[in-house]
Amino acid sequence: MPNTHFTDSTTLSLDWINDPPVRELEAREIEPSCTWLLNQLQDWKQPEVPPEYEESATRWNRRLEDGADRADVMAVYGNFDAWIVYAYFFSGKPVAIMAIDKDEFTKCSVVYISDITCHPGARNGGDILIEYATNLSQEMGYSGKLKLSAVPGSCDFYRSVGFNINGSICELDPANSDLWEMRDQKWKLKAVWQVRSNESALVSYEGLRFRN
Repeated sequence: MPNTHFTDSTTLSLDWINDPPVRELEAREIEPSCTWLLNQLQDWKQPEVPPEYEESATRWNRRLEDGADRADVMAVYGNFDAWIVYAYFFSGKPVAIMAIDKDEFTKCSVVYISDITCHPGARNGGDILIEYATNLSQEMGYSGKLKLSAVPGSCDFYRSVGFNINGSICELDPANSDLWEMRDQKWKLKAVWQVRSNESALVSYEGLRFRN
């Protein structure tokens, strides 16, 4: 995928991809990318619903508000020297964004994820960024290890991709998790589905279910 600069906020298209395009954002892309995702998260909030759906709508809206808050933080602080910001692009739009903290590399011998947020309509966005960070950690000599501080309500997701949870602190060692495998010299999250560009059907790894 060409490294075109992200500057606009046009409509997200719905074509499939095969190899998830993740790359580091340039300084001038961080604010518009985070702002686009923030606006998408706000647009997906549920309006007033019948009483029987209020509880689920409240949980959904809270999730989106938390994601929008994280996008806002990355928009403001993403250009600080301590952070590197990456985005997963779908149809040219940054549907998942992650910031990692350079200062933590030497302190903890892991890749430390400062923030991560995803478009609610983007399948596997969080998985794809976690997988990318794991391989970044491998390339840096940290054996794929990751660490982060989870926001309330997100621990279940991190547990589902192999993190060990201690309070709000989440740590991943893919070598000690049966959810991960080394394939073609890269760490792969077994539960992530991929799409073949010449087929309309989803194709899974080893029959595992599609993740959201």
